[in-house]
Parts: sequence; structure tokens; C-alpha cells
Amino acid sequence: MGTLCTSPTVDDSAAAMGDDSVNITGSNLSGSIVWGPDKVSARESVESLRRLVARGLQKQPHRIRLVKDSEVLQGESTLASRGLKGEVQLQVLTQDFTEKIKEMQASMGVKIMPGLSDAEVGKAEAFPYLALLVGQLLILATYAQAFWYAGFIMDDTVGVSRNPNVVGEAFSFNELMRRDFWGLPMHGSGWTNKSFRPLTTLTFRWNYLLHGLDSSGFHVTNVLLHSLTSLLVGRTATVALGLPGSWAVVASVFFGIHPVHTENVLYLVCRADILACLLGLMAINAYGVFFSPPGSLRPLWTSLRVRPFDSHCFTPSLGEGASQNPVWLAVPVALIVASGLCKESGFTLFAIPFLMELLDFLTAQALAHHHKERLGRRVIRRLRLRVGLLLASTICVFVARYRHTGGTKLNMSPQDNPISFESEWKARVLSYSFLHGVYMRLLVWPQYLCYDYSMDAIPIVREMTDCRMLLPLAAYVGAIGTVSFVMQLPARHRRAGLIALALLVISYLPASNILFPVGTVVGERLLYVPSAGYCLAVIVVLHAYLQGAQSRPWVLPRRPEQNGTRHISRAGAPQVLGQQIHSWGVGSGRAEARLLMAQRSKDMRGGRGGFPEN
Repeated sequence: MGTLCTSPTVDDSAAAMGDDSVNITGSNLSGSIVWGPDKVSARESVESLRRLVARGLQKQPHRIRLVKDSEVLQGESTLASRGLKGEVQLQVLTQDFTEKIKEMQASMGVKIMPGLSDAEVGKAEAFPYLALLVGQLLILATYAQAFWYAGFIMDDTVGVSRNPNVVGEAFSFNELMRRDFWGLPMHGSGWTNKSFRPLTTLTFRWNYLLHGLDSSGFHVTNVLLHSLTSLLVGRTATVALGLPGSWAVVASVFFGIHPVHTENVLYLVCRADILACLLGLMAINAYGVFFSPPGSLRPLWTSLRVRPFDSHCFTPSLGEGASQNPVWLAVPVALIVASGLCKESGFTLFAIPFLMELLDFLTAQALAHHHKERLGRRVIRRLRLRVGLLLASTICVFVARYRHTGGTKLNMSPQDNPISFESEWKARVLSYSFLHGVYMRLLVWPQYLCYDYSMDAIPIVREMTDCRMLLPLAAYVGAIGTVSFVMQLPARHRRAGLIALALLVISYLPASNILFPVGTVVGERLLYVPSAGYCLAVIVVLHAYLQGAQSRPWVLPRRPEQNGTRHISRAGAPQVLGQQIHSWGVGSGRAEARLLMAQRSKDMRGGRGGFPEN
């Protein structure tokens, strides 16, 4: 294979007739390649031309370079604005290098990305299942000591060892449907918070049937479920977000070893959050498979199929290679419902498919406007049908749950969340704002962790001048800055970043105290689903940043995903995670390790045999 370097020629006859188009032909070093007779309008974007060249040469788009005056042409700027009628070099990276490229490497000291043969390209673009499995082994090894943890602690006793739906002699489906997560009747005069999580309870029941009340079996199941969820985070990075497979491995490991997940994995009743995240990610992946283009074997770019060079029949199609049959909506809808039946926060994931549809529609509309065309009626009709079915499903699910449970009752005490019982409105607002900063700190820098923040473990904030308000200020500024940065990314990264941020924000809303008071001050377990969005957003931004450094020809790091892995390791996540897992091993050690972090927490003092005076 030779290095193709052609000079597109302008069809003067066409130009003389006023037709704003050109014919492009070329030849490579080893033979003749004629690309055409497609007419290319000078109004088309450079990115569209690059993709069309890739199709004509049957090459991957990332192997095509369009260069004019030593500058790589890229982006959505039109060919006319870049001076198409001048000399434009078409460069296809292959295994062989020309003498000119070798001289450039020697004189400038740059690293040159080698071109690959077709077989090597296919191998490189294949999803790295082996690497992903090795990553899961790393996660399992990190939590391996938890396999031998014995006994039930705190709410594990109520939710598992004393729950009649788990340890009852005979299983009754009717009892499963009428009792809450803690085994208490949902309808009646007794105490209940109406946390209806039957699928999580079923998994506890299966554990009990397998090995009785041997708690190590419950811990093994939690660790395996966490590893499976980490694997799905990696697949979501490719299927829904379009990241390369190597970066999916980084995302999976980043999520799997994040220290904030310690409570979810080692606290048995927190299996509800793991299952909700697992099924929610399966729903997002299913929606990506059925109604979005496959992203695992293609470069990261917008999920839109267009025929930009056929001006007579320009019809964007929302979903290349995807099923257009709305019947397949039943799969992601059923998975989201199952996620909500594991943990109530899973129902919030209904918003993600809406966002994916909106982003694809806006992209299609923008491209149609760029080509001065209108969206096809069939596209709009399909979009309306899918959105209508999603909306109807969401309403039906929420109404059905409300009718079954009779609503939701918090039934919390001032010891659980004293902020919600604070009479001063200003103090409540400031304190809840401070908690937003605490949650952000737990995601970004999870060095100090604690499984209980009840009573006044976090003192109430009463004045804006309190220095602690700098933490939520930093969180809000960082969130706004992140959204602003993502909005400025190319379309291929912007869509991925917005979906990841939506997963973070939407799943965090039930724990934010914005919609309703929460039954705890801070719960690290509540960050399990939001942390998936956080990890994916970090990987997308990091990938976009490193790709930006690779925009110049041949100046590409050979393995940029290794930089992402290096950054995660340097952040100290594995070391902090190991310390957290070890501290959960023994009850007294667990209390001693957390007492300095939340000295007035109810469970902290209870674990040490004492409580504060008030």
C-alpha cells in the first residue's frame, strides 16, 4: 500500500456554468484511484468531505487528512471558506512513509503515527474485551478481602437477616408486593417509608436459599455485581457515547476503583443502588443499540446519518444502522422500570432517552439548516412516535407505582436529618447548598469517607459568611465551567459529554434535597449511579483534550488512553480504596476509623457505645 497524496482538480467547465461544485480525482503511488464522479459542492464542510473520501477509498475516516498550505483542514467550515480552488492535499496514512515525512520526523523531532493495514485497522478498532476482562479482575482483586467479611451490620440486620421476605420459610409473592424493602407492611398504621424494592429483595432471597445467613455469600454477590456494573460502564462509553474501546477500559476501571463505592459494595442493603445502576446502564445501552448508531467500531462523532452531497434528496436519518421499529422501545423501558424496582432513583433514568432523542434531533436540524433543507417528514414522524411512547410509558409507570405504594413517606427523625427540621429557612437553604459541595468533593476527592452523617456530623450553616460556603461555590462554578467547556467541544464530543453529565445530574436529583427532603444528611451510597455519569464525563473530557493535542498531522501520542490511566493512578484512587475496604473488616476498627471524620454521628457514637448529650 502506498501513501496517497493527490491534488484535487477543479472542473472549470462546471464552474463556468455557474455550478458551485467540483470533481475530484486522484492517484496514489502504486496505482490509479479515481474518486468520482460525485460532484462536491464548495458549500460542504471539510468534515463531510473527509468522510466522503473515506467511503470512496474504503478507508476509515480517521486515516484521511486534508491539508492546505501545511494546515490540516478539519471541522464544519465550508470548503469555499478554506479556498478549495487552491491546492489541497489528500493524505491517507498507511504503513509506508514517504521520504518527506521521514525528513520531517528527523528535523522536527515529532512522533509520527504509523498508518495501518486494513487487517491491523480492524484489529485496532475491535472492542478490547480481553483488556476489559483484565480490568474486572483488577476490581475483583481490590475487593477480594471482603469475601470473608462476616456478620450483619446496622441496616443489614433489618433488611436481610430479619426480613420475612428474605428468611421466611415459604416465599410468598403477595407478601413481597405488600411489604417494603425492610419487610414492613406498606399499608397500615405501622412505621414504613414505603421503599418498594422487590427485585433487590429477591436477590437477597436467592442468596439465602443458596447459603443461608452466611454473610460472606452476600458480600461475594455484591462484589460481582459491582464488577459487572463496571463492565457496563465501559460498554456504555462505546455504545452510547462513541468512545474508542481502549478508553472504555479506562472508564470501566476508573468507575470500579472509585473509593466512594466502598459503602455500596460492602454494605449489603446498598445492593439496591448497584442493581439500579446496572439495569439503568443496560437500558441506556439498549437504547443506543436500537435507536442510535453503533459507536464501538467507529470514531467518536454525532449519531446522525446524512447524505450531504445529494442536495436533491437530503434526508437526515436519526439512527444509522439502528432499528426504526418503535416496538423495541419495550426493552429499554422495561430495564428502566426494573432499575426503579431495585431503587427508586432508577426511575429518573427515563430522562436519558429523552435527552438522546433531543440531541440527535438538534444535530439533524442543524445540518438540515446548514444545507438549507428541511427535515424529512418521516424523520419527524418517527421522532414524535418514539418520544410520545416514552412519555406515555413514563407517566404510566409513575402512576402505577404511586397507586401501589400509596405515595412515599420519609418518616425520618431529627437525628437522621436535622437540617430538614431546622425552622429557619435561610439555614436550610445554606446547609443544603453546602451538602452539594460535600457530594461534589466526595466525587472529585474521596479521601475522607464515612458511612454515616446523621445528627450534627455536619453542623448547620447559618450565614453566608461561613467559610464552608466556599465549597459549594467551587462546586457550582466547576459545574457551570464543565458544561460550558463541553458545549464548546466538537459535535462528536459534545453529545457524549452532555449525556454523561445528564446521567450525573439527573440521578443525583433525588439525593439533592431540591425536590424533597432526604432521609439522611449525606449518603455516599447515593452517589453510585451519579458517579457513573461523573466517570464517563471525566473520560470524555480527557479524551477530547488529548484529541485536541492530536489535531496536527502525524503529531499523535501512540497510546493516549495510557495517559488517562496514569492520571487516575496518580490521583491515589487505588490506595484510598484499599484503606476504605480494610476499615470495613472489623466493627470496632470501622468505628475508630470514622470517628474522627464524623464525631457526632449517631451511628459513629453508637458503635463506640455512647451518644452526644443532645
